[in-house]
Amino acid sequence: MCATPCRGDSVACPAVEVCSADAGSCGVCVAPSARPSGRGRGEPCELASECSTFGCGEVDGADQCTAICVGDGDCGRGMRCVEGYCARGERAGPFGTCRGDADCNDARCLARDTGERFCARRCTDAVSCPGGTCADVDGEMRCIPSAPVLGEACDGSVACAQGQCIDGACTATCGGASTCPVGHDCVREGDATLCRPRPSSSGGCSVASAGSPGVLVLLAMVAVVTIARRRRA
Repeated sequence: MCATPCRGDSVACPAVEVCSADAGSCGVCVAPSARPSGRGRGEPCELASECSTFGCGEVDGADQCTAICVGDGDCGRGMRCVEGYCARGERAGPFGTCRGDADCNDARCLARDTGERFCARRCTDAVSCPGGTCADVDGEMRCIPSAPVLGEACDGSVACAQGQCIDGACTATCGGASTCPVGHDCVREGDATLCRPRPSSSGGCSVASAGSPGVLVLLAMVAVVTIARRRRA
């Protein structure tokens, strides 16, 4: 099996692997034991000393190296800001998978009859809803996908609204420039890397800083001041 290429601190490796390179440099995806320190944002960790970022902790249900943030733009590609910390997974666009409205980029998270959920943006007519139907949902016009969404059954005769039809289900591939949607992890299955739902956990955030308690307090104060300044702007 060939190693997966990656760029350091770019969330390019499967969820249980890390990039062998420092931020901005090219490397390959390796087991965490092969890189005991210097791991980038979103990579798995157990101790803050393993990360090159602010610290290590459970963010959005996964133990990962993280950084303090105010908005998604502070976290970089393939990540988003969750309760002040960067987490793996970008907010989903139209028809993307979601668990709640907060997982969507300017859209509502709706459920199919199958139980699978997707992001439904506003629409006015068929022209504003390519690939779907503009329908009334609780008094709002929302774009409903015509094709199966991630996790739904497929037979290959119709393209999935997101991902590809693999083994009878719409599945997203990942690795390199392709990251997994919110609530999913990139998992290596044979020679393929696929997005699979993340096992349920308590969720939320619990982060250990790489520095002393004093550093943690100082960084928290900086974050509060930054938020206040942005709100005044």
